[in-house]
Amino acid sequence: MKESLVFLHYLSQHPVLEFEHWGTLEKIDQPAQLDFSNKQLLPPSTTLQFRDQGKSSRTFTIWMQQTYRISAEQAQHWTLAFVRWFEQSLRDQGEAVVPAIGRFTISGSGLQFEQDPAFSTMQEPVPAGRIIRTGSTHQIRVGEDWRSNTEMEELLQEPAAARTSPWWLTALLLLLAAAGALIVFYSNHPAQWKHQGGFEEIKLKQVPQQYRE
Repeated sequence: MKESLVFLHYLSQHPVLEFEHWGTLEKIDQPAQLDFSNKQLLPPSTTLQFRDQGKSSRTFTIWMQQTYRISAEQAQHWTLAFVRWFEQSLRDQGEAVVPAIGRFTISGSGLQFEQDPAFSTMQEPVPAGRIIRTGSTHQIRVGEDWRSNTEMEELLQEPAAARTSPWWLTALLLLLAAAGALIVFYSNHPAQWKHQGGFEEIKLKQVPQQYRE
């Protein structure tokens, strides 16, 4: 069994591949993303992250037994054979390449991993644009009621039409309201109207008769 096929099969069912004396390979799935600045939709992708620390091979070896119908000794032998090949390839060639998985190299900071592009088949980004359809109707939920988009447009346009009425119409309405209030007030208080308007009668004293004709 080729290592790449076994690893690809296992990673298609598990997010983490881990066994001792080698390390941990983790699969991270990225959903499709919308790139607003470039107006395009990026396809989903999968990346691999490797850590040169592995705790146990038990989960992987049990999966191999059940999947390929082999014994525990055979699964353990396969795992140890891969680790020996991996370490020897690093010593002799300075790198270990697992097809469809990636390339492992040794540097001053430790073991480095570079993912094989074939592991995640990247599709081309899809152009994204805004589509405006005129004349189409759809339902909008407003509170507990459902209204069409045309009804909502009419409701939203009513306050705007009221705000754009002529200014002189508002002034005329205020003037008529003030005149009506004055007429009602002075009709209920005629005496006060005469006093304030200068129509109060002035009582003059009679001049005494000085002589008789």
